Amino acid sequence: MTIKAYENSDCGLLYWQQPAAIESEVNILMKQSARSLGAFFCAIAVMLCFASVAFASGVEPYEGNVIAQEQCGDDATAYLTDTDGDNMADSLFVSGTGATFDYATSGEHVYNQTAWYTSASSIRRIVINDGITSLGTRLFMNPSGGCVYTCQDGVDVSIADSVKKIGQSVFLRFSTARFGNLPNQLVEIGPQAFQGTGIGSGNDGVVTIPESVSTVGRKAFESCTSLTTLHIMGTLNQVSGTPAASVFAGCTNLTSVSVAGGIGINMMFAAYDATTQACVNLKSVTFTG
Repeated sequence: MTIKAYENSDCGLLYWQQPAAIESEVNILMKQSARSLGAFFCAIAVMLCFASVAFASGVEPYEGNVIAQEQCGDDATAYLTDTDGDNMADSLFVSGTGATFDYATSGEHVYNQTAWYTSASSIRRIVINDGITSLGTRLFMNPSGGCVYTCQDGVDVSIADSVKKIGQSVFLRFSTARFGNLPNQLVEIGPQAFQGTGIGSGNDGVVTIPESVSTVGRKAFESCTSLTTLHIMGTLNQVSGTPAASVFAGCTNLTSVSVAGGIGINMMFAAYDATTQACVNLKSVTFTG
């Protein structure tokens, strides 16, 4: 008995036809079944295609109308957007994957020559989207004595849990920044990362350092006067810097600290030098671990 194969033009699948001598009701049913299977597999292929596109796209990279955009990492982009229709950049979204660039005072990536720096006076919100793993040096640093990120009434900053490192001076002197919770996968907080910021102001003065954080740089939270209550969920050790780390020097409104793990940092709450104060109102340090 000879069996002939025919191609289904819909999806390139084969169905089988028996010789004419025995082509009958069985053959018709086989054809119909093959066509049905072909349509079924076509539908599955289309569904998988759409699913893969949706998975790859992840979160939306920004909201609103893009006013300007700039590459800020090998695979990261900063989007300045208008979300209220006045054609002014009011939001900044950092989207993509991996680390952002480190910025300096000169060279290839200069902190005060970025698109967001020159538009900083109108920014009301900064969003670090999921996929970004590290915030580079001086990413949002405010210059000494300058009024770049500090002329506004307040800037809401949200940082995705994918961020594992906040580098040196990322938010230095960004006094109007209001932060939510620190990322729950955060491992390292660099020197002066939050120095002089409004951290705590977005959470009733409470800052919780997640258990995942193992190293904190010198003066990382110096002069954060909105901070009143501190919870340290893990064990903190010192990043490169001077022996007198003075991580919380000048946090003059800090009154209560709880430690679930441990502290391996010298002079953590002491003054760094003659220009700073110790945590003069600190009344309670409780070890709960």
